[in-house]
Amino acid sequence: MADSNADAATLRVDLRDLNRQREAIEEELATLTEALGAANMGGVTGALVDREGFPRADVDVHTTRTMRHRLACLNTDHKALMQMLESRLHALHAATAGERGAGGVSAARAEPSRAPPQVAPAAPSPMANGDADSMPSFARIASVTAGGPAAAAGLQAGDELVRYGHLDSTNHDGLRAVARLTGRSEGGAISLAVRRAGETLAISLAPHRWEGPGLLGCHLVPRVNP
Repeated sequence: MADSNADAATLRVDLRDLNRQREAIEEELATLTEALGAANMGGVTGALVDREGFPRADVDVHTTRTMRHRLACLNTDHKALMQMLESRLHALHAATAGERGAGGVSAARAEPSRAPPQVAPAAPSPMANGDADSMPSFARIASVTAGGPAAAAGLQAGDELVRYGHLDSTNHDGLRAVARLTGRSEGGAISLAVRRAGETLAISLAPHRWEGPGLLGCHLVPRVNP
């Protein structure tokens, strides 16, 4: 029992550290996507050469390429970090379940593996920190279209949006900031905190073009009284 408690405590420390790293990466991602949207930049995915193959004169091509490279590296790091968070969460659940196992038999050994299947839609993970649990939601997912990015990320109709990248109830600007961040993040990833059935979940959403309208494939409505 003492070893199980020690393992759980270590995993919680790891989760807090990983969550701080996640927040730092997401903050830099938001800063870079904002900067790439400036008038003299080429955006996240825009062409950097003209029809004749020469660098565009209206764009700072070198800086744009440097920022895009950094953005790609951060997206790779973010994906790996989210996988590590999910792995630690499963380990923590197994450790705490073992503490409750009857007759000294660990529930982690008695139960089948809880590793998520590697298929879409993605399985959302419980948040690793308690901050989002106390935050109010500011929007609700009214509908999710099958085959779209939101469905692939695991979002469901009725989910309450607590955090969208660096946006929350204090700075979403009537959801206009959500639309702006979505457009700037095309081809990248946005980390969400959503509340579902009283539980706060972490979801990674990748806005991109698909056969349906928009970049998300879902309809958001603001919460008047979160």
